[in-house]
Amino acid sequence: MLEIASEEGCKEALFTFGERPYDDKKFNDELEKLGYKDFWNYYSDIVRKALSIGLLPHTNPGVVEEEGIDLMKEHNASIGLMLETSADLFVHDNCPGKKPKKRIEFIKKVGEKNIPLTTGLLVGIGETFEDRLNSLKTLKKLDGEYDHIQEIIIQGYHKNENIKDQEKMRNPHLKSSAKDIDVFVTAAIARIIFKEKEIQIPPNLHGDIKSILSAGASDLGGISISGDFINPEDRWPPIDEITKTVNSEGFEVRERLPIHSSFIKKGWLSEQVADVIKELSENSDYTIC
Repeated sequence: MLEIASEEGCKEALFTFGERPYDDKKFNDELEKLGYKDFWNYYSDIVRKALSIGLLPHTNPGVVEEEGIDLMKEHNASIGLMLETSADLFVHDNCPGKKPKKRIEFIKKVGEKNIPLTTGLLVGIGETFEDRLNSLKTLKKLDGEYDHIQEIIIQGYHKNENIKDQEKMRNPHLKSSAKDIDVFVTAAIARIIFKEKEIQIPPNLHGDIKSILSAGASDLGGISISGDFINPEDRWPPIDEITKTVNSEGFEVRERLPIHSSFIKKGWLSEQVADVIKELSENSDYTIC
């Protein structure tokens, strides 16, 4: 798949773990059969592979330990972890890695290590409007300490009909998708709070591009050649359709890398990542602004 992505002109490879897969013995046994001593040995191998063929890794790891953060700093252009909310909600009961306290601690560690971070809020999981404000203020405070947040994603909870864990559905707030208007209002407030930071609303989940732009979004995320494995029922709009609408609103669609230009200029990248960015800038139409 990495080779196919490179041949198709992709510049980013997204890696996502779920909830600590390496705590599962069967998973580790399968890795051992493949010749890996542990998960991080496996992860290091695949991100090195991505870099070797000119793809910039961006990892959504969940909450992981120090060893994992250090590996990601060495091999990633940036990493992602949604705060989702700073409110401790019922929805977190069956997923310890989503506890706000743990996620806030992780976001701090990433900042201490000078790693560019994409984070954000998940709207419609039982939080109140005040919770959303407090969550944005929490991220603002963290960014004020470390200046490491490059992008804020505002995404509505999207009901997945294929969810097998019916225990999660005991929460009445997870029985329907979030309303787009709540997402747009939250994004508009995020734009006021974060000013020059990038604000993203995913157009495959909230497809009214004009409303997305009006809410203050400046980023539409990535358009994958393999579809959205998190929300497989929601395909990205075609890029030409996005471009036409964005242009009609007086804006321009520009490509970006998973590490934003300001962090490239600050030098928040390893030598391996810097080499790939240099190659991309020399051998394609991408230029670092």
